Amino acid sequence: MTLRIVLLVAATAGLAACHSAKDGNTAAPDGNSATAARPAAAKGTIADSFGKPDTSRFAAAVKAAGMDGVFKGPGPYTVFMPTDAAFMSAGDLGTNKQALVKLISGHVLPGTVLAEDIGHAIDANNGKALLKTMAGDTLTATRDGDRIKLAGPSGSATVSGADEVYGNGVVHHVDAVLKPAAK
Repeated sequence: MTLRIVLLVAATAGLAACHSAKDGNTAAPDGNSATAARPAAAKGTIADSFGKPDTSRFAAAVKAAGMDGVFKGPGPYTVFMPTDAAFMSAGDLGTNKQALVKLISGHVLPGTVLAEDIGHAIDANNGKALLKTMAGDTLTATRDGDRIKLAGPSGSATVSGADEVYGNGVVHHVDAVLKPAAK
């Protein structure tokens, strides 16, 4: 059984606004939407995670893209946040605001999608789940032992830390930057 989520993206500056309509995501937590019930204890926003260790380079990219307000907003979002080491390994990502918005949006899913949701979708879909990002790219999630691997248009990453829940979504840390498709 294929799990579907509802997604309609009306983007202003990448992620500034989002609604719901059909897309190709197969990792919906409830099969109908990308919004899981958030734990009552979840406090703060995804933007608050930027002050934690190993997040400074992602935070700097978000700020340079002019997207800091997005992650303070209501969401919900699922962010595959590259570690600082991943950003250092990725080389020069440039300073072009439009390119940075695309790069960051390629690490974000609409709704709150927990690692367990992705795992269930992988199991239910013959070993892989398709995750449609806010940039319009598709990430393919598979298992590598007990870890989740993500393959994007240009590279792959492994989830190294999952389910950091906030009031407006969830953060999963990844060990590589998922670059958008080369033009």
